[in-house]
Amino acid sequence: MIKAVIIEDETIHLEHLKQQLKATCPEITVVAEFSSAQKAIDNIATYSFDLLFLDVELGNTTAFELLQKISCPHNYHIIFISAYSQYAVRAFKVNATDYLLKPIDGNELRLAVNKAMKQIFTNETRNNLLSDYYFNKDQNLVITEKQSFVFLPVNDVIYCESDGNYTHVFYSECNKLQRSGDSSEQLPQLTVSKSISYLENELASKGFFRIHQKFLVNLKKIRKIDRHKSIVSLDGNVNLPVSRNHWNDLKKQLTN
Repeated sequence: MIKAVIIEDETIHLEHLKQQLKATCPEITVVAEFSSAQKAIDNIATYSFDLLFLDVELGNTTAFELLQKISCPHNYHIIFISAYSQYAVRAFKVNATDYLLKPIDGNELRLAVNKAMKQIFTNETRNNLLSDYYFNKDQNLVITEKQSFVFLPVNDVIYCESDGNYTHVFYSECNKLQRSGDSSEQLPQLTVSKSISYLENELASKGFFRIHQKFLVNLKKIRKIDRHKSIVSLDGNVNLPVSRNHWNDLKKQLTN
């Protein structure tokens, strides 16, 4: 969890920022928010936090003047937010992590938080933190790539295939498949640095079932079952084997 404080004197921008954080940065917990510079000066030292979202213009003062007046007994990183770009150079002179323009864009916010995480945590700690938030409140599977995060809706996942400590996630691109009409087109895939057992535990309540040691399938994507060959056919013209140990349980899942 990353603890954050927001200093923003405009309610509409404060609420928008919180909404974007909830949607794109589920590992962020806002521990305090201040609507004026004076409130921040009086109270911010009582909070422990890692990240400060700081509006540049705060009534009759500026963020730079505010920073000279507050004293916190711990290190934190700053992401400036402003309706104007003119303060950007000055912001980076005080070692800002990033500078975002209002209204805050979710993708830009996600990238700014990524920068902060690189400064706050070691690689190992950062990866462990993210693993706790692979499933956010919008039912997305969050997959880390080299410089970004991919938010893949769980309902788009067709099946997962084990590859040791990694898992390949195969998903649908509905519009593309409908336009092409080619059911044999290779499914797109992403790789998660988690075992299939981890995903099984997380996805079981979302309609996924382990049909084989190697395969975890979205039950909603099953289109046909071959009882003689013990094979299931999924969306995307995918045929997967069902192990003998899982066959009866699969039938129960589909008939309940």
